[in-house]
Amino acid sequence: MRNAARVLGCALLALSLACTSVSSAPKRALETPPPREFAARALGAAQKAIAANDYDQALATLSKLQASSKLNDSERALALGTRAFVETRQKNYPAAIGHYEQALALHALGDADSQLYTYNLGQLYIGTQRYDDAIRELDGLAQRQGTASPEVEIGLANAYWAKNDGARALPLAESAVAKRADAPESWLRLLAALYLEQGQPAKAAAVLERGLEEGRLEPSTKTYDALATAWFKAGDPARAEAVLTRAAGSATDGRADLRLGQLLIEEKKWAPAATALESALAKGGLAEPATAELLLGIARFELGDFADARTALEKAAASDKTRAEAREWLEALDDRK
Repeated sequence: MRNAARVLGCALLALSLACTSVSSAPKRALETPPPREFAARALGAAQKAIAANDYDQALATLSKLQASSKLNDSERALALGTRAFVETRQKNYPAAIGHYEQALALHALGDADSQLYTYNLGQLYIGTQRYDDAIRELDGLAQRQGTASPEVEIGLANAYWAKNDGARALPLAESAVAKRADAPESWLRLLAALYLEQGQPAKAAAVLERGLEEGRLEPSTKTYDALATAWFKAGDPARAEAVLTRAAGSATDGRADLRLGQLLIEEKKWAPAATALESALAKGGLAEPATAELLLGIARFELGDFADARTALEKAAASDKTRAEAREWLEALDDRK
């Protein structure tokens, strides 16, 4: 099962875009009846409090409105949807889900608001690992839209990917990205990850390179690592090495240098590997410095620099993570005497 926190991050991004992008209603769409003056005033006050990040005040205003016996169903649905938005902002996702479910159950919203609430509900289902519920809601929304909006398609792709069903997720992600010339970073990363998972690494690399060229992907160590992995799996280690060399050259910490060193070790390029690994350790910022020490020890061993190899391997042997392998190489050093 996929990491729910990562999926929820995508979901919350989508929520911030939903008001302007999810609707794909027909020209003669049914509209939500405008709230009457007293309800409109209360909803406006709640929205003003939300804009000021005063969520307690927003909830208090909404609670007072919801207690009114004068509310009709559409006004009650709007109050519930606004409360759901506040609960989402406060990361109280189960409560937000309940409010959206109640609002939709009233069947009193116009097409645009109904689609928006359904979409947001689907995203929250994803974020709380209720993937089958998310697929049910989002698939139903796609069918109502006729031509599914890219936001709905990427939501479905996330849900299927979270269920380890990349075969269904991939065409949805492809379609969503194709429909949005400004597809955000999270969409491109998902599509690239799906291409890799489905054995199409060259396509993954193309997505990532285009995202970097167009400025839609952050030129970070994470991005370059993904791109290098894609090229390596596509059978082009030279391009993978070039990507990581570029990344390491501008990085202020040693993570890119470490990744470059790992790649060069796999290629049995011992001298440049040792240089990259020494740079990684000098720059620092590594989650597991012992890994770099182990690889440096291996590279130095293969180069015949046995004294330097022993120094690095002894440091690696001090870590629980690398102790066993480091000791094997130290034994190999001892056998050379």
